[in-house]
Amino acid sequence: VLPGSWPWDVDLGEGQQRTLRCLPALLQQQGYQSEFVQGSSKRYTGLDDMLTGAGFDEVYGRDDLDAIYAEAPRNPWGLHDREVFDFTVRRIEALRSQKKAYFVAALGIDSHLPGNARPGCKAPSPIDQHRALRSIYCADAELGRLFAAFDRLGLWEDTVIVITADHAMQNTRNVQQWTGDDRAGSFAAIPLLLHVPGMTLPTRLQGTSGQIDLAPTLADLAGLSGQHSAMAGHNLLTERARHPLLLGRMGRRAVGVRFGDHGRSYPTGELARRCHDGLPLLDEVEAVLGACDAARYLHWIDALWFSDRMTPATDR
Repeated sequence: VLPGSWPWDVDLGEGQQRTLRCLPALLQQQGYQSEFVQGSSKRYTGLDDMLTGAGFDEVYGRDDLDAIYAEAPRNPWGLHDREVFDFTVRRIEALRSQKKAYFVAALGIDSHLPGNARPGCKAPSPIDQHRALRSIYCADAELGRLFAAFDRLGLWEDTVIVITADHAMQNTRNVQQWTGDDRAGSFAAIPLLLHVPGMTLPTRLQGTSGQIDLAPTLADLAGLSGQHSAMAGHNLLTERARHPLLLGRMGRRAVGVRFGDHGRSYPTGELARRCHDGLPLLDEVEAVLGACDAARYLHWIDALWFSDRMTPATDR
């Protein structure tokens, strides 16, 4: 769901967690075992409490993996992607042996800026001389190892598999030198690879979509469409094309807008100024919403968060 304004949304405590019905909570109600794996501390930013509140049955982090991979190298965050993915495969194997329906999410961190390639990994020249590029290359190699495990387990035949990112590359000067302005920044594109057994998908899906669309898409694929939840967005395989406007935010700092082929980001104050001056949301095209509409919508989202009303009181 489109979050409230950072940083106030992280101060809401456990009250908000009880009202947010997200994808793992819906799957949990259907008998799925939902688990989350990462290499850093699961207490970082209170992630374990947040994820269990959202419906994950188990959350694994550095606290759990340290002893298992005592001899493995570490990065500043914790365990490298190889150990995170290895443990993820172990959990998938265990759940499959128990004949349980499962939803397992794994967070790799090696490619995160400034780049934390596993020691000993070499990339082709001249990529190897650039820390961030080498880290991305090496992180891709770890994904290759993960895919090999999927081959061994036969997951491609019966499991929905999603590879994506939590956010785009930061638009630093160093990043701009090798990506260009359109591949970095708060609202730049991120990768999304989606495999659905038994469904013929286009090699490349054309259209405007955002992270907010992923959870309802997976809920629909799991047969959970129509159930009440806190998930906004649209199924990107069926519905999103009918809703071409995307509106996002980076806390209270920036607002991103995309309508069809046109997009732009504004400082939050600029959106308010455009509303005051009667300017459109996008100069290039008449979008569905005006600048004032967008500003009012974001204020409304904040009001729902701060008054603990993200879901109806009758559904608690």
